[in-house]
Amino acid sequence: MKKEEYLNIVTEQIRCRAARGAVREEMENHIADQMEAFAAEGMEPREAEAAAVREMGDPVTAGNELDRIHRPKMDWKMIGLIGFLGIVGLALQNLMQQHFGESEVGIQPGRQLIWLLLGFGVMILVCYLDYSRIAYWAKGCMLAISALALYTIAFGLEVNGTRQWIHIARISINIKMLLLLLVPLYGAVLYSWRGQGYRAIGKAVLLMLPGMFFAWRMPSVLTVLLLFLSFTILLTLAVGKGWFRVAKKPLLAGIWSVVLLLPIAGVAAVLLMGAGYQRERVLALLGRGEGVSFQARMIKELLAGSRLMGAGELPPADHLSYLSDYTLAYAISYYGILAAALLMGMIAFLLFRLLRISLKQKNSLGMIMGAGSATVLVLQVLFYLLVNLGGIPMGNYCPFLSYGGSGMLVTYILLGLLLSIYRYENVIAESSIRLSRKARKPAL
Repeated sequence: MKKEEYLNIVTEQIRCRAARGAVREEMENHIADQMEAFAAEGMEPREAEAAAVREMGDPVTAGNELDRIHRPKMDWKMIGLIGFLGIVGLALQNLMQQHFGESEVGIQPGRQLIWLLLGFGVMILVCYLDYSRIAYWAKGCMLAISALALYTIAFGLEVNGTRQWIHIARISINIKMLLLLLVPLYGAVLYSWRGQGYRAIGKAVLLMLPGMFFAWRMPSVLTVLLLFLSFTILLTLAVGKGWFRVAKKPLLAGIWSVVLLLPIAGVAAVLLMGAGYQRERVLALLGRGEGVSFQARMIKELLAGSRLMGAGELPPADHLSYLSDYTLAYAISYYGILAAALLMGMIAFLLFRLLRISLKQKNSLGMIMGAGSATVLVLQVLFYLLVNLGGIPMGNYCPFLSYGGSGMLVTYILLGLLLSIYRYENVIAESSIRLSRKARKPAL
């Protein structure tokens, strides 16, 4: 049997079309290596080819075995845990509203349930998508999100001095949350610049700026910080993996020197030259603003009466406000420290498992996009812990625990992307990825 005939039979057994090219290339290389070995023993080319093909075994059997390995897979346990956490978070918000009243919490249970179901459906849809197709359009997606953010800053609905919302067909969308999707897309762009030198590092730094600028103008200090840390972590990961022709250690030292010094310089610039509301927000972040006392007292009262298990002494309802940002503090005070720790432990287990899966990917594109998605979610949870334990006197969104349709939708998109990377772990080969429009599109 000739090599081409053998390879055709093998690949016909593989049901996932996206995996066929990579499998064919791998087997072709094995056959070529074996042909060289036989040729070195003195065989003629045709004889060496026939012998090498025989060494590979029965093509149908080999194809069936490869089909078993190279097929999409679903992490149903993680999907089940995601669904469970979504329901628990929604139940906690509803219980909190029943206890303190709608005026203090402001949650619409029916609307949140719709967003939960919609988010879960979007997650499954993204999971079934080939993430390399998303990466192929990464620059266009970043441009579209930036255009929406620019429109929001100029013409969006102003609420309490901020412009973060736009209305589309009677639906309000928080563009601040959409900015978080820039992070995995940024990772895909970094991947497309592999093999370049310091020019790519300069472009990577410049690419960080639009999202951070839009978040600053909305304004949202925590979103700026989250984007800055996430972008920097991905750039560090790419440099550390040797993607660019640069001196790694000096460059990484320089990057993290800037990471440490830039926030200090930024805070100083705002306090000295920023607008009044900007100074107040930075002072609030530092725990020194005029509007800090109420939130600090509220968190202190919620936590002060907590017990290890069961409900503690809850403060009067008139001492509380904006409770949708403090679901964890409520869980601690009403259900006990152990119950809240168990809940956060499940969220941490989910996110760090997905982060670990991403970092172990052999496919570099899957690794960087997964790391970006997981980094955003992990940082959101860490910031939320600081907020709910009194460390940061500013509310922020947390996966599964916070109120808001836009945040929920973005969370499930990021989770869907992580599940897609796991699903296609043994399907998408590095050599089959095409991120340039001048090259052919990736096969279905």
